[in-house]
Amino acid sequence: MSQIISNTASTQLTNIVNKITRNKDLAIDMKYSMYMSDPNLAALNRNQFSIGLRKPYFHDRLIIELGGKSDWGKATSTSSNNTVNTFNLASNFRMQLLLNPSGGLRFNLFRTTDYDATQDRDITRSGGGISWRKTFDNFSEFIHGNRYAEKQKLENSQKPLIDSTAH
Repeated sequence: MSQIISNTASTQLTNIVNKITRNKDLAIDMKYSMYMSDPNLAALNRNQFSIGLRKPYFHDRLIIELGGKSDWGKATSTSSNNTVNTFNLASNFRMQLLLNPSGGLRFNLFRTTDYDATQDRDITRSGGGISWRKTFDNFSEFIHGNRYAEKQKLENSQKPLIDSTAH
């Protein structure tokens, strides 16, 4: 339920900001998550709210994402009854440089901070790398590529619907 509300709020907020700024490239992403273990154990009862901005540059060849998180709730340690609250305004960063025109091959740099319930603390990860993405509708399109799928569609569209030789 929280994902549906978060997605709706993100879409509406993005639309409002786009109308105010007259910039359709700016996207806002909001998420709320509540995660808990057995409330009788009082071990884990946490909430997380995050907000992020995404903006493409240079004809969508460079994509920058910035965001922050607030995480609050009960600590995981059963010996601790304290409430823990963390707030990282600029904890998340991702930059994607599209290396080919289709956008399938990308160079990525990132930094993310997430709460780790097993260690009862924030974990920061950062790095870079090259990734490859491919969009496909079926397995043969994935294996053979887009040209093969287009050729198959063309061949299927040229076949007659009714076999005139059958009696």
